[in-house]
Amino acid sequence: QRLSAGPRRQMPGNFAGVGEPGAGKSSTGKRQIELVCADGGQVVTIDRTVQREYARYAHALQQLGVSTQVVEIGADTGTTVDPMRVFDRAERVTVTVGFLAQLCSIETGSIEAMALAEAVDAVSERNGRLIDVAAELADQAAGGTPEAGILARKLGRFARLGELGHAVFGDGDPLQMDAGFVVFSVAGLDLPSRETLENEHLSKRMLDSQVAAQALLYLVAAFCRRATFADRSRFSVALLDEWWGIGSSPYGRALIREWLRDSRKHFAAVGLFSQHADDFDDEVRSFLGTRMVFRQRTPGAARAALEFLDVVDD
Repeated sequence: QRLSAGPRRQMPGNFAGVGEPGAGKSSTGKRQIELVCADGGQVVTIDRTVQREYARYAHALQQLGVSTQVVEIGADTGTTVDPMRVFDRAERVTVTVGFLAQLCSIETGSIEAMALAEAVDAVSERNGRLIDVAAELADQAAGGTPEAGILARKLGRFARLGELGHAVFGDGDPLQMDAGFVVFSVAGLDLPSRETLENEHLSKRMLDSQVAAQALLYLVAAFCRRATFADRSRFSVALLDEWWGIGSSPYGRALIREWLRDSRKHFAAVGLFSQHADDFDDEVRSFLGTRMVFRQRTPGAARAALEFLDVVDD
């Protein structure tokens, strides 16, 4: 059955799969990519693999006549993913604050978060760029908000990083995503491990390159959501393998939940794959139209996978 059948019947087309490495999650995802593209739809995905698995798959599909686009995040491609230049006013403030809050390690509800939101609002009102937020924060600091000065220094440092300088703070043309299969390759980023993100001590000791990579992952996910919601006449799917990386922050988790909730009315679907069933809380599960379980070798993982399917042994 086509994934688009759910939204056509006012049902969620979102799907998810749980299984250990090598159990077939990626193969299943690639099959869905083929079906959606063959039906005239669009698929966007984030390729975290060092082997650039989905980027190579895009090349194979291109040989079969599918229009594809591979975006190398962190490289100087002549394009920018500056959210202030791409998203409309209603969305760009939310996305920009989420990205910069993760980049500067700001806690939600803090004075720093308030200063950042005010600066982003001000820059958005005059249709500025992301780099302009640092200048706005410097102005706030001069006006008596010392926390803004610290944020301005942090942004200035990150703007000089290779991973961000070209992709986010550069002067390139805003990224366009019109191909049938769009791959964001993040293999060049220094993404932190799951152990690092889940350990409070290790997460506070991340390198600047790891902090930047994690923030960029959120920003790329926001771009993927924008692509799937752009054209309601064309069925669009986002395939997020190992999606825990995006959902590890409050901003990323909120983005995923909103994406799942609103996908049906935008004639879109989100596919989430993970090795752990515990990554899917009750709210996320409630938005899934299809759940799949792949091989699990340990009793604990198998039990969690059965619970993921709502199969409970009384």
